[in-house]
This record gives sequence, structure tokens and C-alpha cells, in this order.
Amino acid sequence: MEKRDVESHNNTILIFALLILSLLFLYFTPSLLPSLGPGAITGYITSQVGNFTGTVSTTVACVWSTPALIVSFGTTLTPGNNDTNATQNYVGGVPRNATFYNVSVDALSNTNVNITIRGEDFISGANKIAIPNVTWISNVSLANATDMSPTNSRLLTGSFNTIDPVGFNIAQPNTVWFRFYMDVPSGAIAGAYTGNYTMQCAAAT
Repeated sequence: MEKRDVESHNNTILIFALLILSLLFLYFTPSLLPSLGPGAITGYITSQVGNFTGTVSTTVACVWSTPALIVSFGTTLTPGNNDTNATQNYVGGVPRNATFYNVSVDALSNTNVNITIRGEDFISGANKIAIPNVTWISNVSLANATDMSPTNSRLLTGSFNTIDPVGFNIAQPNTVWFRFYMDVPSGAIAGAYTGNYTMQCAAAT
């Protein structure tokens, strides 16, 4: 074999050996060539965002006393009389002069509540007594609180009074007591009048 052929053959072997060594090096150092070798990784920092989900449920439950469901001002109202008591405003027993009108935040509630009130006009046939002739006052501590008087009472209107609620941020199992008073307009026409009020418990924010 000529010298030139021997050198060429040796160079071929050397190149082949270097190629094998290079491949072996890259195989065992996958970060340099991610596509080579089992379990090869990219060598870069990667991240993935996972979402959290969850639903918070609030339960509001209020219970009204039976007298609060039918509030009567009696059957002998006189035109021009003011601050007529609802019949269950002041009742004997213990405690004395307690109101039987109340609303309690039931144990089923898992949130504090705000209690508001609105009313609808009294109607008798074609005649009407506007609802602001009724006033209300509440107390969150006592059924016979002395401050639940006509002097401190609020007008009952056709909209829920969120600024001056019946009860604010009331937790279960607390009770709020209230009284109603009625002014009979001097020009009221004789008749049996009916109206209504709506008291609303809503989750306190």
C-alpha cells in the first residue's frame, strides 16, 4: 500500500473515532443536545400555570314572629289621631311592655345580615292612606327598650331603607325587635283599610 493510501486510511479511522467520541459525549451530556438519549431534557426553565377553583356559598335565613305577619292598628281609628300603636307594640308579661314584633337571624345562616323594610299604601276601595303615615322603630337588644317610641320612629316608605336599616350586620342567633305607629290623616274616609310591609334580610357586605 502506498504511503498516501495509508495516511488517507488513518485519517478516515481518526475521523470516525472522533465522530464516535463526539456522539458518546453528547449522549451522556443531554443538556447540550436535548434530542439525544432517553430522558433528555431541554436544559431551559419551564413553567405551567394551574388554576384554583372554589365556590363560597352564603346562606341567609330569618324567622319572623307570628304577630309580625299580621300587624293591626285596631278597628277604632279616628281621623286626625297620631302615633296610634300597633296592637302588639306593648304587651304585658315578662318583660313588661315588650313588643311581640320581632325577627331573628336563624341558625341556618352562615353570614351576618342587614335587615331593611319597605311598605305599600293602605287601600280601602278607591280610598288610600299613604304608607309614610306609618312609622317604625327597632332595637337589637331589648324587646321593651324605652327608645322604641314614636319620637324616635322612622317613616315607612315604598323603598327599602338601606341607610337606616331595621338591623345592621346582625349575626345568628340574634333577634331584632320593632314597633309600628300610625298617623290617621284628618281627611281619612271611613273604611276597612289594608296595606302591607316587606322586611328583607340580606347578606351583610
